[in-house]
Amino acid sequence: MALPISIERLLDGRTVEGHRIEFKQGWNPTAIYRSICAFANDIANEGGGYIVVGVKEENGLPVRPVIGIDIKEIEPIGKDMVNYNNLINPVYCPKTSVEDIDGKKVFVIWCPAGLYRPYEVPDDVTAKEKKYNYRVRYNSSSIVPKGEMKLELLELASNVPFDDRPNMEATIDDVSKTLVRDFLVKTGSKLAQQVETEPFDKVLQGMDLLAGPKEAIYPKNVALMMFNDHPEKFFPCTQVDIVMFPGGKREDPNNFVEVPPIVGPISAIFEKTMAYLNTNVLKMKVKKVATKSESEKAWNYPYSALEEIVANCLYHRDYRQREPIEIQVEPHELRFISYGGPDRSVRLEDFSRGIVNPRRYRNRRIGDFFKELDITEGKSTGVPTIVGAMKDNGSPAVRFEFDEERTWFMVTVPVHEWFLDDTLSNDDTLNDRVNDRVKILQEPISLTVRQKVILSMIEKNDRVNTEEMKTRCGVSIATINRDIAIMKKKGVLIRVGSDKTGCWMIARKVK
Repeated sequence: MALPISIERLLDGRTVEGHRIEFKQGWNPTAIYRSICAFANDIANEGGGYIVVGVKEENGLPVRPVIGIDIKEIEPIGKDMVNYNNLINPVYCPKTSVEDIDGKKVFVIWCPAGLYRPYEVPDDVTAKEKKYNYRVRYNSSSIVPKGEMKLELLELASNVPFDDRPNMEATIDDVSKTLVRDFLVKTGSKLAQQVETEPFDKVLQGMDLLAGPKEAIYPKNVALMMFNDHPEKFFPCTQVDIVMFPGGKREDPNNFVEVPPIVGPISAIFEKTMAYLNTNVLKMKVKKVATKSESEKAWNYPYSALEEIVANCLYHRDYRQREPIEIQVEPHELRFISYGGPDRSVRLEDFSRGIVNPRRYRNRRIGDFFKELDITEGKSTGVPTIVGAMKDNGSPAVRFEFDEERTWFMVTVPVHEWFLDDTLSNDDTLNDRVNDRVKILQEPISLTVRQKVILSMIEKNDRVNTEEMKTRCGVSIATINRDIAIMKKKGVLIRVGSDKTGCWMIARKVK
């Protein structure tokens, strides 16, 4: 079975953290099955791990070129694994794949977090007399948990992260083959080649996106969040609401403008949100410093900080709550509000120190998919990235807040001081510039009947292509492209991503 990630990206260690990968020169079932059990228990809720047989390891890193494994060994290993899998209690079957790299074959064992943890395994699966123990990952080792760690493992038995649970209100037909194929192409997975040649349920099983017995297979929640055009049907309020307060007077009922809700698969929501902020909020200034030969430049808000905040809002939010992610834009700061709050293992002072290491993740699979799309980096890197980006830009520190009941979380991003001066000035102020933008947004838009038809098609499907528009409107591609260019100029449409894999975003409401 093909992996959901290319072997090259797996070995480079940037997408999957090093402690989630073990490298073995050869087949050693005793050690390997201890690790399989530990990855299946997934006490840290990180998504399991991988064991790569045929790769030498030095200081936790793979040695390249790999030494590989004899192709004649692979079939006997597969037969042995059938017996060894049955020794795990309850039975657990990892996924396997033979991969080509550096001109050699390697045998990869993918161990997703198990649905029926905790698992235990014999200390030596080859011994006649078998002594069973639980196994968990501690740093890069598979150990027997004791004391509080063992109690925590037992408590996790019924605590499967929300995004990894089966959704019994949906069927496989609710998962978009197009979105799955686009994702696999972007991430370089060989599964992309199988989307058109293999039954779709097999592809989804290969990505660990289905759960349940054969007679009642359901897609997991993460499959609907990532690969359904309208996840809000299953998780109400899966959207980002942007509200602009141009004058900074929130108590004034006329002093706000609501941007149309940003909806779609959560990866597309991320792209659309960042595209809107980049186009309508972010600004840069350049100042000449008398004592330096080079000018200094600064952004009102550093893009990389906002990128990390938006990604983490989507990653960590509670999709059971019927509340959207909200972004409030004022002249002097931005506020990002997400529901619910952080895990109980996280303290507010951890954010002020810039070091946050939660013990549990509400949506561990979203994190895996976001990393494969290069939306986020490793776990626990979000806060340091935000803090570092603000510091590098010369901006004030970000403020993190959440309530005692952990029902909401808010990040406040202050504007850079160069732009704060503008908000206090009466001459070409930032308020004026924001107000100008708001006036543009509020001005009536004149569109032709055909342009409104195109807009309605995009509203129903933000990945509709120009060929479909041409067929529906009965005109040439050139005419469609001209209408789209007009709507872009009027600020009605924004294109996010490439022509092949991107999507449309409606930036202005049209009555």
